[in-house]
Amino acid sequence: MLHSRQTTGTFIALALAIVLAACGGPGQTAGPPGVSRDARPTPSAVNLDGTEWVLTSLNSHSPVEGWAITLDFPDENYLQGHAGCNYYGARYASDGNGFNLSEGRIDTTDFACDVPDSVMQQEAAYFEALRIAAVYGLIDDRLVFVNAAGETILAFTMQEEPSIDPALEDTEWVLTSLNGRSLLEGTTITLNFAAGFLEGFAGCNAYGGGRDSGKYTAADEGILAIPAVAITAQDCHEPEGVMQQEADYVKALHDAAAYRVTDNRLEIENGAGETTLVFRRKEELSMDPRDLLGTAWRLLSWNGDSLIEGSTITLAFHNEVQASGHAGCRGYVATYQASDDDIGFHWFAMTGPYEHCSEALMEQEGQYTTVLGWTTDYRIGEGQLEILTARGEVLVFEPLPEDANASLEGTAWTLTAFIEEKRVEGMPTPLLMPTDLLAETEIMATFEDSTVSGSAGCNSYRAAYAVDGSSLNVEAPAATEMACLSPAGVMEQEQRYLGFLRDVTTHRIHGNQLWLETGDGRALVLVQEIDR
Repeated sequence: MLHSRQTTGTFIALALAIVLAACGGPGQTAGPPGVSRDARPTPSAVNLDGTEWVLTSLNSHSPVEGWAITLDFPDENYLQGHAGCNYYGARYASDGNGFNLSEGRIDTTDFACDVPDSVMQQEAAYFEALRIAAVYGLIDDRLVFVNAAGETILAFTMQEEPSIDPALEDTEWVLTSLNGRSLLEGTTITLNFAAGFLEGFAGCNAYGGGRDSGKYTAADEGILAIPAVAITAQDCHEPEGVMQQEADYVKALHDAAAYRVTDNRLEIENGAGETTLVFRRKEELSMDPRDLLGTAWRLLSWNGDSLIEGSTITLAFHNEVQASGHAGCRGYVATYQASDDDIGFHWFAMTGPYEHCSEALMEQEGQYTTVLGWTTDYRIGEGQLEILTARGEVLVFEPLPEDANASLEGTAWTLTAFIEEKRVEGMPTPLLMPTDLLAETEIMATFEDSTVSGSAGCNSYRAAYAVDGSSLNVEAPAATEMACLSPAGVMEQEQRYLGFLRDVTTHRIHGNQLWLETGDGRALVLVQEIDR
């Protein structure tokens, strides 16, 4: 089964979200002046919401061959699509067959596309036609737009579901040859097919994955068409030539015309019959994600190299979607998805301030969290966990002691963060949102003689607790009654902590982290000092 990485599967949606967020609400329009009702398309009872269309005529001219323009209606009074290079979206208003864009506005991405000038000229003409459209509707099976002079300026046909060859669907590949040459040493290029889309890693950037970008058509007679591929915009300087190699790869994808699959080999040809891309099938391992649950690991090596001497990086899997650890300087929380041997981390947030951490350790921490964002696969064997990335990196972990139900008795901890869940549209799981402590405050918890006690930031507190396996019950804490005036918010923070503590139902120790969890997705994250 294929994974869907955050960095690949959602980067197009994120780009559109940024540029389209400012769209205003739909206005109202009366029938457009200067257009007789006879010029209007025949009204249709068909609801356009949820429909997808492909441009067939622009100002009475056929579109540039091989560069499809699409138009989708995902919601009422909102349209979006792909214009050949850029993605676009707009609010519109309608009255019967009357049509106008709200404030004449179209929001677009700003990709630097390596396309012919005719494609960019067509894109500009298409946006202008949308802006001046005054009437729209269905004639037979066509969706047409008419300007104020009664001229049909845009015509679309319903987009058909692409033809998909089962030999490609749900497969993953690694590139071995590009235009007859091996890849640059130290680079990896991948290609994945799933649900009518393709995606992968092009050597520096992720590509594919979206409503229109990355769609492909592959018929079992060997015909392949990839009309558009969107790609992130990172600039990589090493190894020398990697950006040119990436550009050559993306062009080869766009020029694809035919393919053949033989055993574990995929070959793609261009329109001239030249084999431009050769892939090997990526090895799939039989893994069960349930084997990750409740495990905690310490990083041993990174592409064969050891960590900075004295530093510790850990990773713990709480359940099917939540993970946490220590990144060398600070703690972190994350959400992830795993299926078969695929794994992807979709969200990271750091906890706690930088303390006693060198510049080298901070750099290592940043590299580690970046690498986790590129993860694609994992395997467990011979007492180790290996995590692989789209960029070809390999992280090797060894187990931490099995201490998920370790005794709290006789331990002392320092609070680093409050955790709350937040649901975000488009994200598969709730995000773990940490809040660090106020500067110059400290909250402690010592578990001894069935009592948890310490400082809540201003006042001292005590509460009886009882443990049954991983279950934890804390009675209502009793606290002193001092009033602290600084820093601002310290009393509110104290009450928040005591409220969380009273609601705790579960405790888990992951390496040097203690998670005190409530039944509604909240948690307190506490730490013990470890070697850095």
